[in-house]
Parts: sequence; structure tokens; C-alpha cells
Amino acid sequence: MSIVDELSQTYFFNSHFKSGFDEFFSPSPENAHFHYITIGKLEQLPLAPIEEAKRAARLISEKLQDPVLCLSGGLDSEAMAIAFLQEGIKFRGAIMNMQNGLNEYDIQAAKEFCKAHNVEFEEIHIPAMDILLSGAHLEIAEKYRTLSPERALFILFLEKISGQPVIGGEILRREAINGDVNFCCPKDRDLSYWRYLQLNERTGVPYFHYYTPELTLSFMAHTKISDPDLEVTDWRGRFADFYNHKLSVYREGGFEIADTDLRLQKWHGFEGLKMNFDSKHNSTNAYNRSFREPLEENPVYDLNQILLIEEDDEIARRILRY
Repeated sequence: MSIVDELSQTYFFNSHFKSGFDEFFSPSPENAHFHYITIGKLEQLPLAPIEEAKRAARLISEKLQDPVLCLSGGLDSEAMAIAFLQEGIKFRGAIMNMQNGLNEYDIQAAKEFCKAHNVEFEEIHIPAMDILLSGAHLEIAEKYRTLSPERALFILFLEKISGQPVIGGEILRREAINGDVNFCCPKDRDLSYWRYLQLNERTGVPYFHYYTPELTLSFMAHTKISDPDLEVTDWRGRFADFYNHKLSVYREGGFEIADTDLRLQKWHGFEGLKMNFDSKHNSTNAYNRSFREPLEENPVYDLNQILLIEEDDEIARRILRY
């Protein structure tokens, strides 16, 4: 029987975004399967990314009375905040502080952004290393189905937010890994945030950049992110190059994002946590061996990722060159 997670209007506009497994396989350690997502049919050719982001912010403000934007210090969440600001939509910010300075290089950009734009924000302290060493993240990871200790920590952060959390997430793009070019889009493990909101009956937005189909595809339609030459670039290990590329994509999309050296070494915001643990154990793999590999003994939910486009969505097919 097919296992399908259908996301309600509470989480994505017009319930367009859906996630599921194929009908032939169910997840188990012995049995890999395909995970797919559908992003819904485009109602019109997407406008420029900033315009679609502003529209998404307006639509979200009609659903949420107390939006709290999760600001990581990265480009994705800052672009989300810019859209809310340009639409004049009031919001609060929430910033996760992993304590002991483990992500200070990261969140400093978020705090400076909030202060510069008079955004009220709450700094939520999470004792990340204590949580990992105690094993408290394991139950969270299993409950909300993720193979990432970092996502388990982020869910603990979400629990402490008062209000309705809005999470940025990445933009749709193609990525090249070991010569294979595929879409970089939300995988099953990324939807652990949605499962947290749903199971705890909280309203919020688990993936801002996928809130409407038009916003999702706006970058592919209007920026160099769809350039075939860039699609075959493997960005792994090239933090500064990837940051500069992504910054230029956002600016091309109409977002007035300031450059900052604080982001040059940012990949996902947990670099400091990993490097600190590895350094203490004189190894480059101690963190992964201690905290990531035990989770990976569970089913690899997103081993095979498929992005599905509706058959009659000619606009999306032209944009994505299907």
C-alpha cells in the first residue's frame, strides 16, 4: 500500500506540496525505495523571485497570526525575511544559539540583520553537545523520521519557539554529485520539520521557498541557477565559492542581500559543532561516527529522490526542461 504524506493547506498554499513513497516498496533496512515530491501545478509563469517571495509572505500572513521566522544567518532565511519586510508584514525572529560559541560565527549575521531592520528577535539557547552526548536526539530523530542529528537539534529549537515558526529552507536547484546531476529539493529527512508541526498540531511553514509552486520555480525561470554549465558543478567542500554563487543568484532574483564575511565558511550552520568535537577527539570523523552513523543504521528514507511534475503543466516542464 502506498505511504503518502499529504500536506494540508495549513503548511503549503492550496495544499500543492506532497511527499510520499512509491507504491511498490515500503521503507525498511533491507529494502530501499523511492521517495518523491510533487510541487503542484503552476497557475502562471513565475514572476521574479523577489516578487514571488513577497506574494508567499502575504499569503502566509493571511494564515498565521504570529509568524516567527527562523533566522540562521544564512542566505535562505535572510531572503525570506527581506520578503516579509518589503511587504510590511510584522514578524518576530528566532535564532538558535548552540552555546559555547559553537555557532556564533553563523548567528552573528542573523542578529546583525535583526538589529539593522528593527526586528524583534529571541535568541534560544540549545546545549547542542550535551544533548548529543546524552543521546536525547535519537528519540527525536526516530519520532520525526530523520537521519540527521542536526535536524533533531533544530526540532528542539522549534519546540522552544513561542508563536508560529516559519522555516526558510533551500531553493530548488540542480546539483552534481559524482557526475550525476539531480534536483536538490526537499528530501524525506527534510520534512521532519513538517512532521513535527503536524504531530504536535502546530501551525507554521516548514519550507518557505516551496510555499507556492511559483516561488519554487521562480529561480529556475529567472536566474542563472538553471544555467547548464553551473548545473554540473560539484560544490561540495567549496564553501566560499558556493556562498558567492548563491549570493549572486539571490541578487539576480531581486533580493538586496548584503555581503558578509561571516557567511563565507557556512555550509549548513553546524560546522563549528562538528569541528569542535572532531578536534577534541583528534579525528576528522569522530562526530559522524558518534552521532550520524548510528542514525544511518535506520532505513535510508531518501535514498532515491524523484521530483514529479504534473503531466499537463507545460510551464513547469519548459522551465525545468522536462
